[in-house]
Amino acid sequence: MISLLALSSFALAATPEPVVKHTLARDPAGIGVGAMLGLPTGLSLSFKPKLEGFSAAGTVGWDASTGTFALGADVIYTLATLHSPEIEDFSFPIYVGLGPRFRLGPPHSAYSPPVAALRVPLGMAFYHEGVPLEAFLEGAPGLGIYPRVQATFDIVVGGRFYLPEF
Repeated sequence: MISLLALSSFALAATPEPVVKHTLARDPAGIGVGAMLGLPTGLSLSFKPKLEGFSAAGTVGWDASTGTFALGADVIYTLATLHSPEIEDFSFPIYVGLGPRFRLGPPHSAYSPPVAALRVPLGMAFYHEGVPLEAFLEGAPGLGIYPRVQATFDIVVGGRFYLPEF
């Protein structure tokens, strides 16, 4: 009994350690690195500065449907961010952008001279509060401008991990 009283008095005298809670912003910011599957399939890079609504994205990949190497860069603007009361910790930004796209294929193919186009990516991203991850679905109609005028279209699904800010 005496030992029980001694232990309980010791437990009351001990001070609890402070709880440190780390939270991240609702929308990831900084540099995001990831991958994408579709047309093209490859690597994706994003930079989200603290400038509200604007970001930049770049892609390097392979388009298996045409057998071409693909390179692109876009300036992105977030039109709206959707929230659902049923899914409290998620947000769904809707975005549009503009940027160049280049394709380069094997010699003696339709893509042997580099093909340049302007594209307009339209997409939706998915964020979870407190997690530095982004998933996205994007379609990008475009207009080929070199060496001939032609319609283009890219469609991908992907994800990015946002690196901690230094």
